[in-house]
Amino acid sequence: MSRPEAYDVVVIGGGSAALEAAISARQAGAERVLCLEKAPEPEFGGNARYSHVGFRFVHTGAEEVRAFIPQLDEPTFRKMHIPPYTREQFLADLSRVTQGRIDPVLAECLVDTSNEAVHWMKEVGVPWETEKTVTVGDKLYFEVGRNLHPIGGGIGLLTKLREIALERGVEIRYESRVRAVHGNDRQVEGVHVSSPDGEYDLTARAVICCSGGFQANAEMRARYLGANADLIKVRGSKHNRIVLVGEGCKQEFRVFGSRKSTQVFAGQSPHFGRGVVDPGLGQPKRMLAWVLFQGSHQRGAHERIALLGAELGQPPQTQPAKRRDFRRLRQSIRGPAPLVHVR
Repeated sequence: MSRPEAYDVVVIGGGSAALEAAISARQAGAERVLCLEKAPEPEFGGNARYSHVGFRFVHTGAEEVRAFIPQLDEPTFRKMHIPPYTREQFLADLSRVTQGRIDPVLAECLVDTSNEAVHWMKEVGVPWETEKTVTVGDKLYFEVGRNLHPIGGGIGLLTKLREIALERGVEIRYESRVRAVHGNDRQVEGVHVSSPDGEYDLTARAVICCSGGFQANAEMRARYLGANADLIKVRGSKHNRIVLVGEGCKQEFRVFGSRKSTQVFAGQSPHFGRGVVDPGLGQPKRMLAWVLFQGSHQRGAHERIALLGAELGQPPQTQPAKRRDFRRLRQSIRGPAPLVHVR
């Protein structure tokens, strides 16, 4: 199968961040833009497929929010209590939910660009609706800072972003796993891709990594997130197995080994009932958030909970692993690899 060799921009990933990066690249003048999605098409999109995708962003209050929901009738809108959500409130919320462990530089970047980013999404064609409200008297109240989300939730957002990307000439390839990033200490020059049709190389003037995290990789959770993290039952995409690039590159690229690496996922210990276990807070890592999921042990179609370890065809564990098993795992993966920042 013949494939174009050279692209202006190659985006690693096929979720909301990847699609938005590709759309933005086309807006900025890139002629040939390609998204490489590891998952098959019915499973594309990463963790956004399983998310409600509520958006927090700095805004000035009701009138600014009104521009996102023109379809809402005026009497209902006038009942809604929508005070401004300030920069200080957003930063304080991030610090509170992370117990002060968030990287302050990343926090400020997120907060200070949040308004522009959400307005950009509206401008390119993402439709919005209001979050759920609570009625008190004759007023409708929201959770502070959460007023809007894309229509259709995660699937709705992904479907719309893909539609916009394709309309703007972005190419998307599924089942295309990036196995290597080509380049040197000064620049990135392209990627090596593995697909059902074979292995091939692509050159690119720019490579943007939007490949998600490694929450679906039990070994890496054990290594980087602390004791027993490999036992957490995780909901989300089974394809999120490494932070930067395909599994074959984890010895060459260790961005995820940095103390400032970030992991956000929902999980639950399979061995401690409905209680929440946080194996990562004792580790010297800065985390954006450690969002733990408390709920049913049943694997519901709407939650797609996967017990990690079963991904290799192994039966789910019903008993806690023994201490020597953890020691053997640590010994097998001991030793830091060089840290390479791909820009």
